[in-house]
Amino acid sequence: MTAFVTLAAVYSTPTVRRSRSDQLSSADATNRALDVFLAGVERKAFRIAQLGLRNEADALDAVQDAMMKLVQS
Repeated sequence: MTAFVTLAAVYSTPTVRRSRSDQLSSADATNRALDVFLAGVERKAFRIAQLGLRNEADALDAVQDAMMKLVQS
């Protein structure tokens, strides 16, 4: 006998509607948290990239590309 699992509970989960101001404040908080995170890792990321690539310009490009991909995801 085969057991079937349904995702009905997942799809029927009620969502909470937030007001526009709540959405903006949530987005602002997320942006601030991301800024703090990126500021905390940018020097270390650059140093690691510089050691691996052995070129300052390439390391800057690599770190910038990585951080942009992180922000866009």
